[in-house]
Amino acid sequence: MEVEALVSSSTICRRHGALQESLASVTYLSDIVPDCKSVGLDIEAIAQHEVANVLWEQGEAETSIRMRQHLIEHADFDSQNMDLSLPVLLARLVSLWP
Repeated sequence: MEVEALVSSSTICRRHGALQESLASVTYLSDIVPDCKSVGLDIEAIAQHEVANVLWEQGEAETSIRMRQHLIEHADFDSQNMDLSLPVLLARLVSLWP
């Protein structure tokens, strides 16, 4: 529940141009990855994907694209408990490609 709220908060903040607030949400999301993993909730890929979204909005296109490429190559999408899949990630990457 908290993970979904943080992702939603980041998304809403990005849509409204509140990038610092979005960054705060994804920073906290990234910080709780190990705690979630310790109780069997794997949110690492969704956290990295959301960080990549924020970086893109901040003008860090190259870093954002590299993060997404890394996720495509290494993420275990079956273990993610959110709506992130390889096709979704590939479509997002293609839509961002210059």
